[in-house]
Amino acid sequence: MFSESLWMILSRMIEVWLCVLSSVVPEKKASELSNVRR
Repeated sequence: MFSESLWMILSRMIEVWLCVLSSVVPEKKASELSNVRR
């Protein structure tokens, strides 16, 4: 019976993690590219 609330929490956490990853990964790649250029 607790699965619904659990799924809501999990889905919310997943959304947050996706937002964080999508905002962090480009920065890491950009910094890596800038480091490679030097």
